[in-house]
Amino acid sequence: MSTEHQITQENRRAQVVQTALALLGQGVSQSQAALELGVTAPTLSRWLTLHKLGGYEALRPNSTNAGRRPLVTLTPEEQRKVQQLTLQTDPHDPKKTKRVSVSFALRAYARSEACRPELAEAILKARSSKHTLTPTLRRQARVTQSSRLLHAGPGAFDLHGIVTPRDLTFIDEGGAERPIYPGDLFEADDMTANEPCWVEWDDEADACAKKFGVRLVRPQTLFWLDVGSARFASYSTVLRYNDAYRASDILWSLSHLFHAVGAPRRLRLEYGAWDANIINALDSVHQVCHIMRATSAKTKFIENRFNSLQKYLALGGVSVGRHRGVKEIENKQWLRAREGRLDPRTVFPSLEEWTARVDAALVAFNAEPVEGEIYGPRNAQRFHGRRAWVPDEIWTMHTANHPLKKPTVEESYRLMPEQREVAIRGGHVAVKSAEHDATFYFYHDAFARLGDGYKVTVCCDPAQPHLGAAILNRETGARAALDPDTAQPGRPYRFFQLICVAEPVDRVPQFSATAQWDDRASFERRKRYREQCRLQYRAIMPFGRGQAQAAKATEHRDGRGNVAAAEHNAARLAPVATTPAGDRPVSPAIAERARRVQTHELVRAAGATLSDAEIEDVLRDDDRQPAGHGLPELSQEQITDYLGGD
Repeated sequence: MSTEHQITQENRRAQVVQTALALLGQGVSQSQAALELGVTAPTLSRWLTLHKLGGYEALRPNSTNAGRRPLVTLTPEEQRKVQQLTLQTDPHDPKKTKRVSVSFALRAYARSEACRPELAEAILKARSSKHTLTPTLRRQARVTQSSRLLHAGPGAFDLHGIVTPRDLTFIDEGGAERPIYPGDLFEADDMTANEPCWVEWDDEADACAKKFGVRLVRPQTLFWLDVGSARFASYSTVLRYNDAYRASDILWSLSHLFHAVGAPRRLRLEYGAWDANIINALDSVHQVCHIMRATSAKTKFIENRFNSLQKYLALGGVSVGRHRGVKEIENKQWLRAREGRLDPRTVFPSLEEWTARVDAALVAFNAEPVEGEIYGPRNAQRFHGRRAWVPDEIWTMHTANHPLKKPTVEESYRLMPEQREVAIRGGHVAVKSAEHDATFYFYHDAFARLGDGYKVTVCCDPAQPHLGAAILNRETGARAALDPDTAQPGRPYRFFQLICVAEPVDRVPQFSATAQWDDRASFERRKRYREQCRLQYRAIMPFGRGQAQAAKATEHRDGRGNVAAAEHNAARLAPVATTPAGDRPVSPAIAERARRVQTHELVRAAGATLSDAEIEDVLRDDDRQPAGHGLPELSQEQITDYLGGD
């Protein structure tokens, strides 16, 4: 009597032979037919010979598969429940290398009410050991590595789960696939150093700093990697009390990167602090470079390079290991030093020594040939015509012909870490910095023209206030002031357009008992501020009311010798080119401020643009019309004579 196994195999072989005969009749070769049917060519040849000799009955195997049948099997629903119990009892090994015991999960399920009696009896059957179960039950209750990662969380699954193979190419805006060359894409990520170092620190709350005057830290580093060459372009170190970096630190690091290396065409960043408004403004407002977001850690190549970089960094100091508790002696020294029971200077390097070692590690790392699938000899020959992929050589060869763009002076101010939306008050803008526990004041002559209450964005570096502050426009619509330097009639400042660069202002004492000190600089500043306001108002006062059809002329002086005049009427506004006023000094370029030109000399030079007679004439003309009276009606000759005095 044929067994179930023999009948099943006979039917399967008969179906294969029947299909093979049909294919052979169509002219398909026997080897091609075997490939399409999923069997080997010798096996198909043997089955065709048996069918030719004895028909379909000859295909019945002789083996009866008389093995021992499983005592019991799990249904799909029972298998799902048991596997869920297996995941719940997972010891949560961080590396997921330990095997999970399934016997406990099976026994727990057997004691539940959901388990059927015959299954519970088979699981709880008395054996030599409680872990001795049938191979079928063990196989059905076992979970895969992917299931364990998914149960741990989506982050663990994305990091160690399915990995999409990628090439060194990208899809451009037109849908075409293009290679990634050096300078096309920069990636960044943070990494806490495994090699602690000490730094001088003054804090009574810190046990180590209180006793030894230094603090033991693990520096937070922000690395910048060029994807096109696999080369680390730069890195920044952040030392804070809580070892947490901020968005302003990222912008500060980007500023140094753009000035030292250049701005890449695209940045691929994470979310969190990397998704702050001041970072996104580089793309949405300033258009310095495009910013893309990495949805998972596997999207960024820098994670892979970190694994190799850690080997080089481990040679640069006393490593406490990449995982907690890996190195017992070093970790004990770390804890003792943090608690003030060990002087860290006797064991660990200083911050300067640690930095020098990191620099040396990066130099060696960038000069090491890469022999991977993406970065290796094949792509080195494919993209750059070289036999080996050395990151430094690939970067140098490509950027020599295609250098990266350095930020302009205006873009440099937009990269400053402190960016606040404020309103002009009292001819100044004030920026409160919580980190520095101080308020910084900045001044510019243009504030008189803009007026109190005008909203601007102040970009400055609280650590270096002497560099000044970039004043960017935030007003839109009818409230936006007209740009005096534009060549288009009546064009206002654009949103986030650079208006000026303001100089820092320090608070001064109430009075001084010495004869060597006075407030002359502040007096000159107020004089120029008043002069600018009065010149502007004096120009529009005779025509402001009841003179809709009369020609108007508005003159604006920026306090540094430049005069901008605009003639307009009710129907149109025609600009007149801005011309320097004689031999008086012109307004200094923003680049000169960036090179730290002495602002006090510029203030004194700008204050000398008007003579005492001109100032007295301005004051006399402004006082000619008492407050509260209507504006006089003047003829065109009177107007011409009135303006001729300037």
